[in-house]
Amino acid sequence: MKFNLKYYIAVYLIFGLLVGSPVINYIENAYRIRNFAFLGPFPKNFNSDSLIKTLDNEGAFLDKVLSINGRKYKWKTPAGSAGSFGFHNVWNYYPNIKSEEIVIATALVSSTSKQSVIADIMNEWYCRTSIYINSNKIYDRLTSKRDEFSRGVLNEGNNLIS
Repeated sequence: MKFNLKYYIAVYLIFGLLVGSPVINYIENAYRIRNFAFLGPFPKNFNSDSLIKTLDNEGAFLDKVLSINGRKYKWKTPAGSAGSFGFHNVWNYYPNIKSEEIVIATALVSSTSKQSVIADIMNEWYCRTSIYINSNKIYDRLTSKRDEFSRGVLNEGNNLIS
């Protein structure tokens, strides 16, 4: 059987286009977000809220290297979480991180319709968490009550969760 390199490359490129972004999640397929991109670690006084509000819903930011205070940051896109809780351990991606440093986790969530959702973080070990949906903060550990639901709205199409 003759191996045809051109055929292999064409199939690889087509599948690459069909699969899309490595951090896209389809809310109708699973209610847990398993695919994230991570950026950091930043010093504890970094204004992550401002950076989150500059990100777009199409994922174009994932290819960019950010230069902040003379340091270059590149997005990490690990494999999706396979556990039942969709858990990512930041120490796997940043083994030398300090507990006061900041890491931004971002996911693209595709929805076939506009819908109300409840966002929940099951583990907040050694961290202060906030949740944004399309640049709107729906949860902040310092101001939100843990016994209340954090509600947000997913628009039809791609949505940015940070």
